[in-house]
Amino acid sequence: MPIRDEKLRRQRQKQLKSEERALSKKLLHDIDSLVPVITRAHYNLNEALPSKRCNAHLLEDLREALAGSEWKRTKRSV
Repeated sequence: MPIRDEKLRRQRQKQLKSEERALSKKLLHDIDSLVPVITRAHYNLNEALPSKRCNAHLLEDLREALAGSEWKRTKRSV
């Protein structure tokens, strides 16, 4: 029954997507507590994290923190 199989496939996709969103949210909240906050003149984006940052600000702050640290990205030899 192709209709049944398609319905099951869509249900499974929705379930997996929901689990992925939940994991992403948890990881962002965990990372949020580890990355120092850079002071900004305004916070006009959605402040969805406990630090009152949006995801974009978190990633910008992470980039700045990594750029200012001794951490260097190494290239893998191909």
